Amino acid sequence: TNTSPTTTTTTRVLANPGVTLARGYRVIAVEPEPSNLSLLRASLHLPQRDADAFGEVSLAEAAAAEVLGSVEIGRDLTNAGNSDVGAKRRPGLVFSTVRAVPLDDIATEHARHLGSDLSHVCMMKVDVEGGSALSALRGARRLLAGPVRVVSFEYVPSDPGHSVEELFILAEHGFSIFGNVGGAMEEREYLPAQFEHLTAQLAHAGQLGTTLVALKL
Repeated sequence: TNTSPTTTTTTRVLANPGVTLARGYRVIAVEPEPSNLSLLRASLHLPQRDADAFGEVSLAEAAAAEVLGSVEIGRDLTNAGNSDVGAKRRPGLVFSTVRAVPLDDIATEHARHLGSDLSHVCMMKVDVEGGSALSALRGARRLLAGPVRVVSFEYVPSDPGHSVEELFILAEHGFSIFGNVGGAMEEREYLPAQFEHLTAQLAHAGQLGTTLVALKL
């Protein structure tokens, strides 16, 4: 491959929403969980050191899904970052019913809010818990087939809901999959013939927070 480790590392940095906004880019943020949504709204109103150069945000109050509808999301009371569509009921979780919208539709609507259109969406960061990872990508086929050139995403096969189908969806749309250094992965390209083996390795290792980068070269 012609893509160096420096390229994929730089991509991961740019896929950080804070870095992206600080560089003046426009961002569509998707957040379904009500408490996290309130926190995100409040953080967007904080003063910025270089406000003139700060980017714009359009906030979508929905869960990224394959089809339009509603879903139930569970939030861990001890870990605000652990909100999962399809979580099983247990003590310590609070549940809410929220709108579910395909990413293609979310991007179309909110790009307009930012004075643009779907053709200008160039990067996606998918950081969701297992229950909605696959459905999020299934609902983004227009984005993947069209303007998007980079997808940074968490891939945790040991977490129920993640599936090797995520990798194949990206490959079918012309993306090359790159791993990062650490644990069961190397920082290199993984070919479709290696997806099953990579998934088995990560599941066996029980590795969390595993970020892959998909590039359309």
